[in-house]
Amino acid sequence: MSERVAVVGVSQVGYASAITDRNLEELIFEAASGALADARLAWRELDAVVIGASDLVDGRVISSMVTAGPAGGYMKDLLAVASSAEHAFVLAYLRLAAGVGDTALVAGWSKCSEAPIPQVEQLSLDPFYRRHVGMDGLVAAALQAAAYRDRYRVLEDAAAGVVVKNRANGTRNPHAELRQAVTADDVLASPPVAWPLKALETPPLSDGACALVLARGERAGALRRPAAWVRGLGWASDTYWREPEDLVNSRALAAAAERAYRMA
Repeated sequence: MSERVAVVGVSQVGYASAITDRNLEELIFEAASGALADARLAWRELDAVVIGASDLVDGRVISSMVTAGPAGGYMKDLLAVASSAEHAFVLAYLRLAAGVGDTALVAGWSKCSEAPIPQVEQLSLDPFYRRHVGMDGLVAAALQAAAYRDRYRVLEDAAAGVVVKNRANGTRNPHAELRQAVTADDVLASPPVAWPLKALETPPLSDGACALVLARGERAGALRRPAAWVRGLGWASDTYWREPEDLVNSRALAAAAERAYRMA
């Protein structure tokens, strides 16, 4: 694959704990339209649309039948990825890098306020050993945090400092749901939600949508728009069953990062 690929347009809608004045389809349309406007491309100039979503979160079986249209997929080469939007981005990049089309729009979204997220997460777990004990994303993160803090002797103050730093960065992000600075004392005084994690150490579940326009080679240059060229990508998966000693280190993450750095 010798073709260079760049991000030439971007749009974000949201983010908030609940967006009640627009439905999911309207959020997707707003994000997709905004990305095309940012790239100064017309819909007819798109060669492909790649979307990434979960039927369980969207609340529909084969949800792309409803969401593809507002994403711009009508009468287009549409690819619906049953995964998170970063995988849709990778797929769109690979198509363009291989010379399949000149432009592509990638979209991802979430309407968490309308979905029982903990129950959705539990459905992804095995039904015999883990689902019935209440395991979900929050509990899994807490187990990993406990293992990490134990192995590296991380103090609560140090962990709270990460939250303070991240929330300070959020105050400068106009798209962030949480834009209020906090202190270490605020973090430590917040109620526990899943030991050792406290409420301010966990992220909110947000409604929102995001879309990107990708273009390859000469097409990207001809747009005469600010472009973010993709230098490296990596992805990997690991075994489903994780032993306790594996909680601290993610082999899949390390492999994906190594591939991305090597490509760059």
